[in-house]
Amino acid sequence: MVDSITAALLLYGGGCFFASFHLGPCHALVQSTAPVRLRGLGVSFLVLTTALIGAGCAPTAVGVLSDALAPRWGEDSLRYAMAWLTLSFLVAVFFLVLGMRHIKRDLEAVEVDAVAPVMDPPG
Repeated sequence: MVDSITAALLLYGGGCFFASFHLGPCHALVQSTAPVRLRGLGVSFLVLTTALIGAGCAPTAVGVLSDALAPRWGEDSLRYAMAWLTLSFLVAVFFLVLGMRHIKRDLEAVEVDAVAPVMDPPG
């Protein structure tokens, strides 16, 4: 895609920098909406699913796509497969935007639960 190693490293570094922007808000949202006793479980589930998708599915998808592109692109098929898979971020952005519609309501529900009086269990 680029011939210069310096340009490739700068582009890669910039991509890595911007790819991690979602981590802070996602973790904060899990911490803000989960009950106190389930916050650790919520974050661990978030990290587990992110790792399974990122480290489990992505390499396989790159390999399958590279094999499919090999007849046309030859040795460059891996390069183009990795480039095409970066578009999967658009899917993630779509689901984050979909989830944004519910954030205000969820945070308000948490505030109501925090203010509600604690009742002793029956019995």
